[in-house]
Amino acid sequence: TIGPAPMIMMDLISVLFGMARPLTFSGTPCAQIVLRYRQQGVGRKARHPACGPSFRRIHKNLCLRRTDSRNHRPTVALSTELLGESVLGYSALLLGSIGVLTDTFELQRCAFNAAFATHDLDWGWSPEVYADLSRVIGGRARIQHYADSLDQKVDATALYDSKIDAFGKALEDGARLRRGIADLIAEARRCEIKIALVSTEDKRQVGLILRALGRDLDPSVFDYIGDGSKAARPKPETAIYRDALRALNVEAEDALAIEDTPEGAASAIDAGIDTFAYPISAMQDRT
Repeated sequence: TIGPAPMIMMDLISVLFGMARPLTFSGTPCAQIVLRYRQQGVGRKARHPACGPSFRRIHKNLCLRRTDSRNHRPTVALSTELLGESVLGYSALLLGSIGVLTDTFELQRCAFNAAFATHDLDWGWSPEVYADLSRVIGGRARIQHYADSLDQKVDATALYDSKIDAFGKALEDGARLRRGIADLIAEARRCEIKIALVSTEDKRQVGLILRALGRDLDPSVFDYIGDGSKAARPKPETAIYRDALRALNVEAEDALAIEDTPEGAASAIDAGIDTFAYPISAMQDRT
């Protein structure tokens, strides 16, 4: 049963059993979300049909039953009812980044470009360039990586500080939660499941996003809010997930993570956590 709206519209790439990390974020028309259940796939307690071999068949059937009216491509709709079944039995829901909460891809890109202009740099990151640079985790590291690729010397910290200022201005009108996330959080709260934001972004940026989402999200719903100060190393290292699990007093096998990039999904999976990957449109071709 697909169930009522509102729904998260998510297309299936594949179910990855026993893999160390997701293989790809790209694929067929039914390819906008990676789902990966169970680190071992065998001998673990199954809480949902997705944990078993029938999952691919179940979602193939759903793909055939629902079509995107704009491009006639088959899609999968995960309803609040199905999401509720997904989180039942887990002790914690780990939302792995600010990108899971809200799509700020274009705002971030423009904020970087504004910072470059402020510092009289003739850099300009197109959507394609910025999507590729997203492989480098952390804005300051991203700037330094790009400068190194051009053999230029820059003050990455000053540039990033200017980017944060520009990003804050861009968020003055607020931001909205991505489709279905409000329902997922509400379902987790109804089930008395702990909720965490497991980000390794700069603490200032996390704060800006949470303030901008004030119309849709009360930060007090989070039992843990992560940022770069809480992890020795950024994703895809597992440090931030291990810190979240310790803070929540939850075992990895009792947590469910949602991530929006391959690096984030790898971090959660390598920490032994069952993981949904929910990429924004700009990240769906990432590998």
